[in-house]
Amino acid sequence: MRRPSSNLKTSRHVYLQLRKMMGSNNKKRAKEII
Repeated sequence: MRRPSSNLKTSRHVYLQLRKMMGSNNKKRAKEII
């Protein structure tokens, strides 16, 4: 699996979006994604 530096930015964006959508309810799962 390749991990380009741009992937980190995307991961961060996805994480922020997930946190916004799910809220603190999905905090544990969001941590796993990171």
